[in-house]
Amino acid sequence: MKNHPWNRREFIARPLTWFAAARLLKNPEFLFAEQASSAPGAAARKPLYRPLGKTGISLPVISMGVGKTEIAALVRRSYELGVRYFDTAASYAQGQNEVMLGSMIKVIGVRDKVVIATKVHMPIAMNQSSAALTSAQLRDAMQDTLDASLKRMQLDYVDIVLLHAASSAENVKSEGVLEAMNAWKKAGKARFIGVSSHSQQQEVLTAVTELGVHDVVMFGFNRTMASNRGLLEAMDAAYKKGIGLVTMKSLAGGVPGSEAPGQGGAQGPRGGPPQAGAEGGGAPQMQSPPGGSQSASATNPTALIKWVLQHESIATVISAFGTFEQVEQNFSVAYDLSYTDSERKFISDEKLVSQLEYCQQCGKCRSSCPTRADIPTLMRSHMYALQYRDLEKSSYALASIPKGKGLDACANCDICPASCVNTVNIARKIAELKTLPFPVTNV
Repeated sequence: MKNHPWNRREFIARPLTWFAAARLLKNPEFLFAEQASSAPGAAARKPLYRPLGKTGISLPVISMGVGKTEIAALVRRSYELGVRYFDTAASYAQGQNEVMLGSMIKVIGVRDKVVIATKVHMPIAMNQSSAALTSAQLRDAMQDTLDASLKRMQLDYVDIVLLHAASSAENVKSEGVLEAMNAWKKAGKARFIGVSSHSQQQEVLTAVTELGVHDVVMFGFNRTMASNRGLLEAMDAAYKKGIGLVTMKSLAGGVPGSEAPGQGGAQGPRGGPPQAGAEGGGAPQMQSPPGGSQSASATNPTALIKWVLQHESIATVISAFGTFEQVEQNFSVAYDLSYTDSERKFISDEKLVSQLEYCQQCGKCRSSCPTRADIPTLMRSHMYALQYRDLEKSSYALASIPKGKGLDACANCDICPASCVNTVNIARKIAELKTLPFPVTNV
């Protein structure tokens, strides 16, 4: 692994980069010296706004996921264009993402004009040994996590706090979690509460709707889910209940020739790790499914985002920006949701869904695995590592899997028998994960 572009030193050093970026905020003129000026006529255009459920908040249909942003000035540029919702999490860059966001919002002086959301994990999701926590211990641990987030962001409160990566109705209804969230609202530390979810999203949405105490749900939604009637019905029910729906993963991780915004560099050849020198501003590209062929036409990320926003129940799409060009490109969708001819052609391509090869995190594959491995999380880790080019986030996802259900469960399988009911080549993706130098795979 000595010659691999990702190594343990880089993994450890990344938080230092965040710290340095935060320190640079003391000299904002330097940070913004090369910033592009607003496009001609931009001030005359008005982005489309939608209500965020019953919160009383209205947002532009495009928002910023700050988690992959390593250029602090992108936050400012996003605000200048019209972004008003900024999403981060306590776990992103080991807390330094919150430092960067809070510092920049303070520098540009717009706290009262923006919506800031952060996410707090249940301790059990971060450390499997915490499974025996009582409700009171869980509540206290989550309260401590939010207090640390507020301190890093230099804030007295955040607008929205989400339970990070809820994967079941049990997570949503956890007594300790609900006690913590209610305490946050009562103390004025959070205006609104909700959950984010990557897996079992239909179950999570249904639980939130039935419980009736959450204000917002953030979940993955993209073109590959067009025929997922259960999820669509759960979305509709939540929307009618007044829950604000915020979506992520609109680009499904990237497609052939992708200009996928802000999701990290380009990946290497199929079956291998990302190539050296691809870091920072490149775009993730999908690998061809075995026996298939990639589309000859270039991808169209704006078409994928517009497809999501054709669903009027969606208040806003969280979009990750990695370059100033990507900020401009993605926020352009906020002015007009109608398809161009090229976008319509791209989005209606019958081969698109199979080429995206996106794991919908339904979990139906588990029954075809002899070890009952947590295949959905393995597939999500693959997306983070080889499409988002974020080894840290990928390793974190792997570390959340109980021992015996992660890559270690796949160690003795020469041939993977697991199968997907949709379009994912599970065997190939697990084989690719095995080649990567993860500092940790289980805790």
